[in-house]
Amino acid sequence: MVNLSFTKVPGGFQLMASYSRDDLRAEHRRYWRGTSAAFLKATSTIKNGLGLSIADLHDKMFCRAGATDFMVDPKTLTRWLETGNHRAGPSLSNLCVVIADICNERESELTNADLVDASKVISARADGIRASDLVPSSEPGTRLGDAELSPSDLKRILEAIPVPQEADDPKHPEFPPHSPRFPATPMIRIEDASCALYVKDESQNPTGNHKDRWAWEQLLLYRERLEVLLEGADRRSKPIRIPRLSMISSGTGAYALQVLLRLYGLPSIKVLVDLKRTPEAVKERLRLAGASVYSHDLDEEFLGDTDVRRLTFNEGGTDITTRDLMKPHTARFYDWLVCEILTLTPKYIFLPVGTGELFVNIITFLESLANSTNKDDRLVKINHANFLGIHVLGATAKEPRTAMNKLYAKFPPIAPKEITAKIDELKKKGILGRHSSLSAITDEEASVAMELAQGAQYRINTELSGMAGLGLFLKRKKDLGLRPRDVVVAVNTGWLRTT
Repeated sequence: MVNLSFTKVPGGFQLMASYSRDDLRAEHRRYWRGTSAAFLKATSTIKNGLGLSIADLHDKMFCRAGATDFMVDPKTLTRWLETGNHRAGPSLSNLCVVIADICNERESELTNADLVDASKVISARADGIRASDLVPSSEPGTRLGDAELSPSDLKRILEAIPVPQEADDPKHPEFPPHSPRFPATPMIRIEDASCALYVKDESQNPTGNHKDRWAWEQLLLYRERLEVLLEGADRRSKPIRIPRLSMISSGTGAYALQVLLRLYGLPSIKVLVDLKRTPEAVKERLRLAGASVYSHDLDEEFLGDTDVRRLTFNEGGTDITTRDLMKPHTARFYDWLVCEILTLTPKYIFLPVGTGELFVNIITFLESLANSTNKDDRLVKINHANFLGIHVLGATAKEPRTAMNKLYAKFPPIAPKEITAKIDELKKKGILGRHSSLSAITDEEASVAMELAQGAQYRINTELSGMAGLGLFLKRKKDLGLRPRDVVVAVNTGWLRTT
C-alpha cells in the first residue's frame, strides 16, 4: 500500500502520489459516492438520444484505457445502463470521460432540454475526473493489439511473412500465401446460357471473398514500411512502436486483412464503418477477429486521410483507404486475379463495383497489356491482340436503402466520374469494348442471379453484393447479341460469413 495525498481542486482533487491498484479502486469509489446513479441515468439518456450502441461505447472505452481496471465487458456495461445496477470504480470514470467526449463531438445533435441537461451532468463529473488525473491519458489509438516490439522480435515477424521470390511467374504463384496456386480460384460454367458463361468464384479464397487478394498485397506493403523502421533502429535500441492501420470498410476487406495481421502478430486494424448500413453482425465479426471498430455516418461528407485517422483515434498511424484511381494498378492489388480471368480470353467481363479497386485494376491492366511490347509471363501462351476490345461492365447500387450494402456509398473513395472518364479514354483507344460502363442494378435483379448461383446445381457461396455482376449480365444479355461461342466471365466477389 502507498499513502496518498490529494489536493482539492475545483470539481475534484489532484493526486499527489503514486498508488496501488487497491488504492486506485478505493479513490474512484469515493469520488462517485452519491453521484453515480444520476450519472448513469444521464448517460442512458445520451445513449438513447444519440443512437449510441453498447459496442461503440465499449470500443471507445477500450481505445482510451486498454485491458485494465478501467474496463468492463459489454454485458456489464449493458446492465449498468439498462438497470442502473453497478459498482462504482475506475471503469465508471472511464465511461464518464468517453461519454463526455462524445457529447462534445456531437453537441449539435443535443436538440432537446433532456439531452442538454444530461450532457451537463456528465460534463461536470468528467471535468472532475480530468482534473484529478484519475483516468490514464493514453495517446490516441492505444488499445489491446498495439505493439512495441524489440528490433529482434520485429525482424522475426517480418521474416515469417512469405515474400514472393519470382515476380509474375505462373510456375511460382504468390497467392494464397500458404498454398499458392495459379489459378487460385475456380471458374464455374453456367449451363443453359446463350453463350459460354463462367462465374469466377472468389468465395473459395481463405476468408471467402476477393478482398483476400487485396489484403495480401496490403500486408506486403505494410511489411515494407516496417522494414524501413527496422533498418533505422539499432538492434540493441529500445522497442519500436508499430504504427497501426486504419481504413473505411464495409467489412470484407478489413476482415481479410485483420486475419493476416493477427496471424503474424502485428497490431490490429482500426476500421471505420457506416453507422447506418453496416449490420451489427458484421461489426461483431470484425471485433471477434480483434479489429477496433468505429461507426460514423459516411453520408455526411467525403472523408480524407486525416479524417479517417482522427475518427479511428489513429493520428500517428496510416490510413490505407484507396482514393487514387491508379493505386490498384500500381500496388498490384488484383493483377493475379485479372490474369486468371484473362486466361479464358473473355469477350465480356461483368463484376460488382463497390470501392472500384477491382474494376480499375482490370481496365488499367488491359491498358498496360496494350501499351507494352513485352508479354506478361502469366499470359505468354495467349495472343495479346485477343485482349483488345474486351467489354468490362461494372454493376453498382444507387439506392441508399439497397441490400447490396457493399456497393453503395454516397462518397465513394474513388469517384465514379474518374472511373467513367478512364473508361471513355480506353474505349476511344480501342482498348475496351464499346459496351464497357458502370451501370446500376436493383436488389431484385441481383436476387435473380443469387438464386441461380445458390441453387442445387451450383451451390456457390455468395451474397447480394457479390452477385451484382452476374445480375447485370442477366439484365443485359438480350441487348448484347451474344453468340454461343462468346466467352463471358461474371465475377462472384464472395461474401463475409457472419453466422
